[in-house]
Amino acid sequence: MTADDGRESMSISLSIREFLVAVAASLGFLAGLGSENISLVWVLRLLLGGVIAAPIAPWLVRPIPPRVAGTTVGGLIILTNARSLLRSDWIDASDGVRYGFHLAIAVVWPAALTYTVREYRLHRDEDRSAVAEAEDRAAAVAS
Repeated sequence: MTADDGRESMSISLSIREFLVAVAASLGFLAGLGSENISLVWVLRLLLGGVIAAPIAPWLVRPIPPRVAGTTVGGLIILTNARSLLRSDWIDASDGVRYGFHLAIAVVWPAALTYTVREYRLHRDEDRSAVAEAEDRAAAVAS
């Protein structure tokens, strides 16, 4: 840690807070599993899979532009959560409503992904030159 401006110590304390939030969320999740009759063996298997995948995943998605990855993952999250929400006791939507929502997602998600990829390709060179200029300025300031 540095004593001059405290930036590094601030980032360390932020990392500790993020870690504590993740631990608290995980403990809450595990505590909630006890009342759902979910086998602890399956939970441990999923946990092991996550531990194995965690260091590999960033390497695998490195070539994917962040906005494209965000649109892809966001669409998947919307799709799975829409299914769960529409089948829940809280909403209990009819088959027609559920199929309508899934159809809308099936149309909007690929369109959003296509738009995101098109915009990425359109501005890719501009983004690279902006990053190169920023790196050059940072190197000039450092020297």
